[in-house]
Amino acid sequence: FTDCDIFSYFEMNESILSGLDPVFRQRIEVWLDTMAAPDLHVTLTSGRRTPAQQDRLYAQGRTLSGVRVTKARGTPRMESMHGFGCAVDFIPVVNGRSVEDSAMRKQCIDVAKSIGIESGADWITFRDPSHLQYTQGQPLAYFQKGGKLLANEYEVVLSPQVKLQNLIKRLARTTNSQTRIILSGVIAR
Repeated sequence: FTDCDIFSYFEMNESILSGLDPVFRQRIEVWLDTMAAPDLHVTLTSGRRTPAQQDRLYAQGRTLSGVRVTKARGTPRMESMHGFGCAVDFIPVVNGRSVEDSAMRKQCIDVAKSIGIESGADWITFRDPSHLQYTQGQPLAYFQKGGKLLANEYEVVLSPQVKLQNLIKRLARTTNSQTRIILSGVIAR
């Protein structure tokens, strides 16, 4: 991958983050920041889905060609936490290359679980190790009836300045060294 490709992944993460429930988004941003290292970053591949998008994925391996990737329908009632903006799918990227390495994925999952995010790797009937979700212990039916994640005293509340600094830091980790120097000057101000 070139720096331009990596920047595209950064833009993809930001696009997916913008569609998430605000409480979940905050946890995912903390997770992404925790996972970031000079040679590693995590790319989000999916976030909030419409019922039609979920139905298309459900049809894969059933009425459409491909392998089955979900057991959750989008209609008549959303059966995936993606539909409520409370789930993401991800892939680790090491030295600019996406990897399916199980040890690297397990490290990503362990960090997510340490901050209260659930992993599809723990599911018994349909394991999905690239899936993360946050429900605050609520069942799917809670969200289907209009329930929302609730911010509480344990949620980290970030000021707009800290959010901007975190955004700049994530961008700096995924771009070339010249851009990093410029962005480091912005962070220092």
